[in-house]
Amino acid sequence: MKKKYKDIGEIEDKLLEECGEVIQAVSKARRFGYFNYHPDRPDSNNLSDILAELKDLKSRIKEFEASAKNVKEGTAYKLADLRIASIRNMKSQPLR
Repeated sequence: MKKKYKDIGEIEDKLLEECGEVIQAVSKARRFGYFNYHPDRPDSNNLSDILAELKDLKSRIKEFEASAKNVKEGTAYKLADLRIASIRNMKSQPLR
C-alpha cells in the first residue's frame, strides 16, 4: 500500500482490501504462472507480487489486532468500538 493512503479509511476496510489483493495475486499466478510477469513490470513476477501482498496483509492484520486491543476487555469485539478507536487514531493524524 502506498504511504499516502496508509491512514485513509477504517481498519476493517483496509484489511478487506488487502485480503482481496492477496486473492487477486494468487489467482493471477495460478492462471498465468508463478514466474510469469506483467509486460509493464518485467522486474516483478507473480510470485514476488504474492509475497509483497502478503507482507501488506500481515501489516494490516497487526494494525487490526492493535485496534482490537483498544476494545474493553470482557466485551464483544464490536465493529463500532473498533471504528471509534480508528477515528480516535485518525484525529491524531494531520489531514492531507
